[in-house]
Order: sequence, then structure tokens, then C-alpha cells
Amino acid sequence: MGKHKKFLTIREAIRDIIDSLLRPDCVEEIAEIYSFLEGGKARSTKGTHPLMDNKDLGILYTPEKLDDEEFYDWREFEDLLIRALEDKLPEDVARVYTKVLWVNTYAGTGAEGSELGIWVETEMENFNCKQCGHCCLNLSDAYCNSVLDEDINRWKLEDRWDILKFVDQSSFFNDIWINQETGEELGRCPWLKRLPNNDRYICRIHHTKPTHCRNYPHSKRHALTTGCKGFDPD
Repeated sequence: MGKHKKFLTIREAIRDIIDSLLRPDCVEEIAEIYSFLEGGKARSTKGTHPLMDNKDLGILYTPEKLDDEEFYDWREFEDLLIRALEDKLPEDVARVYTKVLWVNTYAGTGAEGSELGIWVETEMENFNCKQCGHCCLNLSDAYCNSVLDEDINRWKLEDRWDILKFVDQSSFFNDIWINQETGEELGRCPWLKRLPNNDRYICRIHHTKPTHCRNYPHSKRHALTTGCKGFDPD
């Protein structure tokens, strides 16, 4: 089987990088990335800056050849990283993508040769779902407690009111899976079925499951950081 590759524009690559890093537990990684992009020195810190709440996380950044430290709260990281990445060459974006997403990348042009971007060797050819059910049983990044409008519309067209009865369409994000009598989350997906006499699971709505479920995992890093066993050797 050949390598699975995908082309990303610079904007798409930056979005992947940002989405993978925007977590409080990634502050040290963000500091390392920011130092690579901007030069100088950045280090993670709990909110020791006098103007910030001590519970806040952030980075202290010292530009090259300067002594003044700048504090950035972790909630500023999206804008901070976007500004830093947008000014860089595709080769630099590719290096950051490799560092963050744990896959090989290289700068190049799209299939039509018109737009600069990066090519990503996703390694998804090595992914093999083990039907362990982890992504449906655990309320982690693997599990999503909302669905897209397109999922709602598809279920309506399919007359899947058995699915829709577990969706709170009055909520802003279309929350799932909700007990309509109590208004509380069920705690696990009601469509997950354990196969008899083993630890394998199947999805009872596999052919029309939510978009998030269909696209999981989004990347090798997403799988490995959410406990997915799909990259484990057989």
C-alpha cells in the first residue's frame, strides 16, 4: 500500500497546527514553536506575571538581543501563532507541521501547480480500526458531544427520528446524546453495541453516523493523544 498524502494550502496547514495546539496542556510545546518561529526565547509559565491571575497559563517571551520579557496568556495563542506563521515560508510551515502533527511534510504546489502549500504524509495508510470502542466510550477529545447542522438535516431526510430524539436541537451546538426526559447527557453513545464474547464494538448507525465520528481520527496525533489503538501493531 502506498503512502497516503494530502495537499494543504498554507491557511489550511496553519488551521491544523492551531487546532492541535490550542490546549492549556500544550503551553510548553507552544513556547518551543514560538521560539523557533520568532527567534528569541520563550518559556511556559503559570501566571506569575503581576498583571495576570495566578491560575492562568502563558508564555514569557524574550526577543533576540533584548532583555524585556513579554507575557502572553494562553488564550492569546491563536492570534499569536497565526501572526507568526503567516509571515513564514512554506518550508518553515512544513517544519512546524511536522513537529506538531508528528508526520512528514514538505513544501510544494497543489495538483494543478497553482498554489504554494505543503504536502503531508498522513500515515493513515497504517491506521486500522481495532473496534475497541474507546472513541465512543470515553468523553475525551475522541468523543464529540455535538453534531453539525448537516447531520441534523440528513437525519430528517432519512426519517431517523430514533436518532433525533437524542439530539437537543434547541441548544446552540446541537448537543447529543441527551435523555429527553431528564435533559441530561447519557454518558455514552446509545448506538454503540458490544459484540458478544469479545471486547469489540460496532456502531449501529455506522452508515449515517455524525460527521465527527466519520472523520475520526483527524490525524495521527489526534489518534495517539486520545487513546485510539488504530496505529498499534496487530
